Amino acid sequence: MTTPHVSDEQLSLLADGELSIVARQAVLDHVAACPRCAERHDKLIELVAALRLAPGIEWPAGATSAVLERQHEAASKRDRALPLAAVLAVAGLVLAALSLPLIEAGARLGLRFGSTAAAVVSHQLGLSIVVIAVVLVLTAVLTLPLARWR
Repeated sequence: MTTPHVSDEQLSLLADGELSIVARQAVLDHVAACPRCAERHDKLIELVAALRLAPGIEWPAGATSAVLERQHEAASKRDRALPLAAVLAVAGLVLAALSLPLIEAGARLGLRFGSTAAAVVSHQLGLSIVVIAVVLVLTAVLTLPLARWR
């Protein structure tokens, strides 16, 4: 099954001159017909040309592939931040929602039985859960800048 666009690896091999004649022509034909791939190709060629022409920088064939591979690894690590932030935010909100009835139940229990100890314990437990919920939501908010938005 073929993909509708050429891969970064194919563009890298094209830029480094490492494709066979047939593969080279197939990639060039696709790039000529696909504006999205043409833009990716042009950016890659500009980068490779700038690096090859820069004084004091040696840019051997195959280096482009290594750069693209590191870029994909970094992108995949950043992609996990958004789901993590969402999970933390939801967990924090659920805990906050659960803690309020606990605090209220403690107050009712304390009033009903005249026991301040039961009210205090329930209240403190509820407040602890609220603090945990706030920490989770704050962690989610702080995690959002790490997310890669698409």
